Amino acid sequence: MTLVWETPMENHTEKLVALAIADNANDAGVCWPSVPTIARKCDLTEQGVQNRLKSLQKSGWLKVERKPGQSNTYTIHPPTPLTLTIN
Repeated sequence: MTLVWETPMENHTEKLVALAIADNANDAGVCWPSVPTIARKCDLTEQGVQNRLKSLQKSGWLKVERKPGQSNTYTIHPPTPLTLTIN
């Protein structure tokens, strides 16, 4: 979670979703909370969470493994200081 706090992100909603994911992640940075769970934690709609997940994935910060009929698996890949870009 410390990396999330220290990483500049597109907006506060993206950071909130990233924090919810990091809060569930194991030591390898892997977790599998459902979109409804993330939405509830962040007080967002499920569509709002999905939009932020796409943005985090596009930025390279998050890898999403989709599993039909199951929760997706999320792997956190925070950028290194040398490759971090701020939009």
